[in-house]
Amino acid sequence: MKVDVIIPTRNPTNIRPKLLRTLHNAEWVNQLIIETSKPLSYARVNGARKASTEWIVMIDDDVELPSHWFEIVASHVNNPKVIAVSTEIWDTSKHDSAFRTMLAKIQPNYWERNFDNHAYLIKREILLNWNPPPCFYCEDDLLFHFVLDNYGKWLNLQNIGGRHYGIAFLHPNRVPWAYYLRAYKIWAKPRGNLRYIKNCLGKMFLALFLPVYSGSLKTTFFWMRWSVQQLTGWFMAMLDGY
Repeated sequence: MKVDVIIPTRNPTNIRPKLLRTLHNAEWVNQLIIETSKPLSYARVNGARKASTEWIVMIDDDVELPSHWFEIVASHVNNPKVIAVSTEIWDTSKHDSAFRTMLAKIQPNYWERNFDNHAYLIKREILLNWNPPPCFYCEDDLLFHFVLDNYGKWLNLQNIGGRHYGIAFLHPNRVPWAYYLRAYKIWAKPRGNLRYIKNCLGKMFLALFLPVYSGSLKTTFFWMRWSVQQLTGWFMAMLDGY
């Protein structure tokens, strides 16, 4: 099975060199499409339009994948209920690793209830039928719910060695992300507000214990700051009428 691979990026020089080497050496790659159109939601759709295979792989530019990644995800394409497959990809930040390690202890197989947007195998027709708003923030959440609401199951597997370099180098501001998460009504389910607030408060509580896994009190402050920003963006959107 060969598939087209799409890497949406604002700057091709940002693509991880090791990722490019992995893809150039992979027999399963039909063609590599580097898509630079903006915003990110449009880049994903435009990349899919340039592809020609039934299934496509979408990979962020700040990710590195093990050589056996595709073999693992492609083994699920014969399941008629599965329309997209991803694997957990941990960030290189020790703060992220500590959080996921602790979460796995208190919520076994937690990854099965989530999705990972950094690298995934998906049917091309999904992207061709997706009509997202022009957005950079939350476009992956919108795509995930588009799949669930209209097609079938997004299967997320346990981490098999992929690495993400975003958090470690960018220290992202979560306020805009949380703002659009509410503006796009991604949590617009019954008791959505309560669930979201409980989620943020839960992270703040867990943050108190994360130094056990990271060896640094900075991990607590990292996730406290993260959660406060998520709450700030959410309430800013509420005040703007979303």
